[in-house]
Amino acid sequence: MIALGGDDNRMKFLKKKDGELMKVFASVALTVLFCVLAILFLEYQIYRFKTDIMNGFARENEYILKMVSEEIRDEALSEDEAVEIVKSAPATGTRYWMLFSEDGPLFERNTDTTSMISGMSFVELENYYMRQGGSGVVPFIELIRNGEFFSAVVIKDVLIGNEIISADYVEIGGKRYCVAAGISQSFLFSSAGIGERATMLRILVIACCAILVTLVAVFSSSARNKAEKIREFREELVEKNLFIQRELGKGDERLDDAQALPDPITGLYTLRFYETFMMKLTKRQVSPIGMIVVRIVDYHDLAAEKGLNFSKEAVRKAATILLDQAGDADLCALLRTNELVMVKLKTTEKLTIQSAKEIFRELAESGIEAKFAGGFAYKEGVTAVDAVTEAAMNAVRPI
Repeated sequence: MIALGGDDNRMKFLKKKDGELMKVFASVALTVLFCVLAILFLEYQIYRFKTDIMNGFARENEYILKMVSEEIRDEALSEDEAVEIVKSAPATGTRYWMLFSEDGPLFERNTDTTSMISGMSFVELENYYMRQGGSGVVPFIELIRNGEFFSAVVIKDVLIGNEIISADYVEIGGKRYCVAAGISQSFLFSSAGIGERATMLRILVIACCAILVTLVAVFSSSARNKAEKIREFREELVEKNLFIQRELGKGDERLDDAQALPDPITGLYTLRFYETFMMKLTKRQVSPIGMIVVRIVDYHDLAAEKGLNFSKEAVRKAATILLDQAGDADLCALLRTNELVMVKLKTTEKLTIQSAKEIFRELAESGIEAKFAGGFAYKEGVTAVDAVTEAAMNAVRPI
């Protein structure tokens, strides 16, 4: 860990940071893709539902059309009688009737519409429908003139929209006639409430997708921030190790990577690292030096009463407070399972006292369910390292 160079560490940190950012983007992108697929699936299901509704009404329309055609075959002896039967055929808000001869239209919908198209040829009728904003009119006219039973979707008037038209053929006096029944698709969907239901489903799915994307973005960002904090903490450890190396010198006095590994629970330096560090400080006669000791007095009682994990969590929270107060020239270590220490280099007595008071205050106000004791000391001179340790331990009092 401490053998890494500062520039190499920063480069690796930036690469990892970019990698975490890419993970956030990837998570959000995959969620958005999932939402798009969900919306497309919903639209497909709505389309299938509408198609099934249309097919159901088309079959019903064809059945009623067959009945009217049979009535014309059985009862109509002339063209006028056929027109009268079509006029009196069962019509509703969704269904209307049409009658065509081999030359052109004879009846459509009602008297007013019939008066507008009566006497037109099929070519003129086609142009008339086109002027109304019709679509698919040419194939529709061809189907009428082909003389075979059919059902088709066509737009004859843009204001009415799609119509489902079924047509059958009868012969009267040797002449062929086309009798047809049309249903307005928009009126059909409106009466069935499909539009409102589809809108509600779209709103629900889009709202759920928006919530899902937001949650994934928040959780991914939170995970990224936590990962960045961990890396920043490790980066601080690297920088602190480099600082310690500069203080202690180089060569055979370098601390190895194994000794510099932090405690996995608290993130503090281990006892092994602390002891090696203090030995080198003693050898170098480093001065001045400050020390702050924090001890969880009832650690073992808490472990027996509430479990070992509870006690370890109390230590971890206390360690977090120490690390938050640690400066660039401070080293925090875990001496025992219930004892933490901060060694302050390049400090003053005033700074040591301020740090100790702030740490003790935060521990007292943290709400951690544990009893803390603490002490601090500041020494300078050739025997500062040995003296400060003994003084800090002797100064430990309940917080």
